[in-house]
Amino acid sequence: MKNIVRMIVAHGLQIEPKALEKLSKLDQSVLDTVINEILDKVMERGGFIITLNDVEEYCGIKREQVEASVSVKQMSAREVESKLEVLFDPTDKIHGGNSIDDFYRYFKSRFKKLEKILRRRIDVGGSTTISNALKASLKSHVKFIGMVTEKIKRRGFKIQLEDLESSITVIISENSDRKLIEKALMVLQDQVICVSGVKVAKDVVLADDIIFPDVPDHKPRRSDEEVYAVLTSDIHIGSKLFMEKCFEKFLRWLNGLEGSKPFRELAGKVKYLLVCGDLVDGVGVYPGQDRELAVDSLTQQYKLIAEYFAKIPEHIETVVIPGNHDASRQALPQPAIFRKYSEPLYDLDNVRILGNPCWISIHGVDVLMHHGRSLDDVIAYVPGLTFQEPDKAMEILLKARHLTPIYGLRTAIAPEAEDYLVIEREPTIFHSGHIHVARHRFYRNSLIVNSGAWQNQTEYQKRNGLKPLPGIVPIVNLKTLQVIYIDFREANLEARAEAL
Repeated sequence: MKNIVRMIVAHGLQIEPKALEKLSKLDQSVLDTVINEILDKVMERGGFIITLNDVEEYCGIKREQVEASVSVKQMSAREVESKLEVLFDPTDKIHGGNSIDDFYRYFKSRFKKLEKILRRRIDVGGSTTISNALKASLKSHVKFIGMVTEKIKRRGFKIQLEDLESSITVIISENSDRKLIEKALMVLQDQVICVSGVKVAKDVVLADDIIFPDVPDHKPRRSDEEVYAVLTSDIHIGSKLFMEKCFEKFLRWLNGLEGSKPFRELAGKVKYLLVCGDLVDGVGVYPGQDRELAVDSLTQQYKLIAEYFAKIPEHIETVVIPGNHDASRQALPQPAIFRKYSEPLYDLDNVRILGNPCWISIHGVDVLMHHGRSLDDVIAYVPGLTFQEPDKAMEILLKARHLTPIYGLRTAIAPEAEDYLVIEREPTIFHSGHIHVARHRFYRNSLIVNSGAWQNQTEYQKRNGLKPLPGIVPIVNLKTLQVIYIDFREANLEARAEAL
C-alpha cells in the first residue's frame, strides 16, 4: 500500500481509502501498469483524487477488452504497417564554426532556449534579469535566471551565474535545507537555472531554492497497437572483443529462429530496431586500440556491419545514429555516418541513418536518441554517480533539459548558430548507449533506457573502472512502455529474461 501511495503522491494526486484497498489486491506484476493507466485517465480529465469508481471502471473496461480479444488473432509485426516519422535530424542543419563570435551565438541560443523553457514553470513566475537583481535593495528577495560559469564546493557552494548582460554570485550555505544541497550537487557547469534567494551583498545572493528547467510530469504517448521496439547500441564490429556468437543469436531471435515459443512470439511483435551509435569499433579512437582490433579498416568494418544488418527481417524498421567510434565528426551534434565509409549500410532498404541526436516517432511514441558520450562528463562531475547506473546520469540531463550541458570536458561541442542539444520537448522514450550497461527507469513518465553493448570489457574500460554488462537487450512494448530484458549470453533464451 505504501508503494501505491508513493507512486500516486509523486504525481501530485491523492487516493480514496477504498480505491487503495482494491488496488492493493491486484497482482504485483501488473500493478505499475494499472496505476499508470488510471493516473493518465484521472489527469486527462483534470482530477486530483483517484476514486473507487476510477479503479472499478478501469478494471471493468480491461475485463471487457480481454473478453473481446479472446477470439481475435494477435497480428504479427510483419502484418502491421510501419509508422516511423523523423521529427528532427541534425545532419542537414550542421554548418559549424570556430570563431569567438560562433561560440557567442551558440551559447546565446542555449541561454534563450532554456530561459524560455524555465519561464513556462509556475515556480519561476516573477523572476527578473540579473541586472535587476543587482539593483535590488539589500535583504530583499530576488529571483533570476542565469547560466552557470563557475561552481566551487567549499563549506557549501559558491556558484557564479551570468545572463546576456550581467553576472552575480550565489551562495548555498552548508547549513541549507537538505533538498537545496542535493540540488546544488546536481548543478552542472554551463547549465541554465533559476535561483531564488535573499540579496546579502551588492552582487551576492544567499539562495533558498534552485529551479531546473526539468521535464514536467506529462502523459506519455503510447501506441494503439501492441508492437515492440528493440533498443541497442555499441556493437563495435571490428573489435576482437565483439561478441559475435551472441549477436548472431540475437539476429536468429529476430528472425524467429531462436528460443522457445514465447520468445519467438515476442520476436514476431518487434517492428523497430533502434541502434544508438558505435556500430563499429573504428580506428585510432583511443590509445592502444590497434592491439584490440580484429579488423583495422574502417570501410571493412562497415561492410561487416551491413552484412549483419542484411539479416534483419525486412519488416523491422532499423534506425541508426553515430557514436564516438563511428565515421562522423566527433563534435556534437554529429551528422549521419559518412557515406563514403559505409555505402553498404546505405544500400539496405529497411535501415535509416540519422544524426546524433535525433527525434523520431514510432507508432506515435516520441523517441529521443542520443549516443551518450556526455554521460562520461556528468558521471565524473556529480558526486555519487557511477558507470553502473547510467540511467541516473540520463535523468540529470532531463532535469537540465540539455544533452551535453558541460563544455570543455571529454565531449566536444560544435558552435552551431543554434543549440540543437537542448531538449525542447518531453520524450516518451529517452534512449542512449555509450556506457555499455543496460539499465532503465521512469522519470516523470519519460522512459529512460541505456541499452548496453555487444563488446566485452576493453583494457581502456578496465583502466577507467567501467564494468560493462554486454549482450543484454531491452525490448519496449510501445503500447504499455513495459521493458523486457533478454540476456543473449545464456545458453538458451529461457535461462534468463527479466520483465522489470
